[in-house]
Amino acid sequence: MSVELEAPNLDEFIQVVDKLDEKVRKQALKRTLETGSGVVAAGIGKVAPRSKQTRGPSGRQSWRTGKHAAENVKRSTPRVTEFEASTTVGWETGANDPYFYMKFSEFGRFYSRVGFRANPFMEFGLQQSEGEAMAEMERTLREELGLGG
Repeated sequence: MSVELEAPNLDEFIQVVDKLDEKVRKQALKRTLETGSGVVAAGIGKVAPRSKQTRGPSGRQSWRTGKHAAENVKRSTPRVTEFEASTTVGWETGANDPYFYMKFSEFGRFYSRVGFRANPFMEFGLQQSEGEAMAEMERTLREELGLGG
């Protein structure tokens, strides 16, 4: 799932960011994306399906960490290039981490006999947290650029 967030009120920042040193620009954008992805991850965690209790950690079953996946929503390291800045929040179809099973809840599982219906929740979590994420990103970017918080 890929969703682009656009902020019309950030146009003034584009001009300021373009004038910055490359290293400072990348650092400011990375911190801004980290802030926004944290808010979105928290929003996804609020709507993610949970079991009533967790199973304890297991050495034989690496996916058993003793924690809920909703509290550990996957976030990638922000990538900043000359032309774009991006990060990924949530599980992709090829996820292979301790909470890989969340992809079955999000995308379903059609190749097994029994099947597992998709119960999408990530987009709903994104929609609920989008406004707050944009406000936090704007605040962080203003602080990074020295434009006041």
